[in-house]
Amino acid sequence: MKDPTCPPLQDWSIFLKEWLASNRYNNQLPISSVCNSRCLFCSNKLNPFAVATGLFRDIEDIKFQLSLMPLHQNPIRMSDSLPGRIAEGEAFLHPRFFEILKLVRRKYPTNTLCFTTNGSMLDEAFLKELAVFRPVEITVSLHSTQPGLWARIFGKSEKEAETAIRSVKLLVERKMDLAGTIVPLPRLCG
Repeated sequence: MKDPTCPPLQDWSIFLKEWLASNRYNNQLPISSVCNSRCLFCSNKLNPFAVATGLFRDIEDIKFQLSLMPLHQNPIRMSDSLPGRIAEGEAFLHPRFFEILKLVRRKYPTNTLCFTTNGSMLDEAFLKELAVFRPVEITVSLHSTQPGLWARIFGKSEKEAETAIRSVKLLVERKMDLAGTIVPLPRLCG
């Protein structure tokens, strides 16, 4: 007998299909393949095969995956790219981001929520709202602490660079775990 809560296969999102196909990552819940940067070293653009971009995951699809995910204590990774054909995206851009966090917290009240970001959205107001959902771990891609170089690397403005650079201190003040990633660009940054 068909389960009425299970959508037909043809209605499954690429996110759900990739998650099921990977059969390894019970803690990954990517919600976006939309990015707000134009990085010089973008892995999405440099892939040898096409990747899906420009997608915000539908909330019903997120609910369905949450219903399939087992209970565990591992971090819930909401920005990580699954091995497959979905571009890494900026989860914070999702128009229903905080609604999604409430859904995740209902099932996983104490698991650390993990995000990777360029940091350009991590201003005081955003982090205040995000801190409600702690424990949270943010990996900031911070390839330069000089606003001009940061802006050039990410294809963004110096104002956004200042927000990203300042976010490191704000994350610590808001008691969120901080990790960093750096792509060395010696020809550009020295």
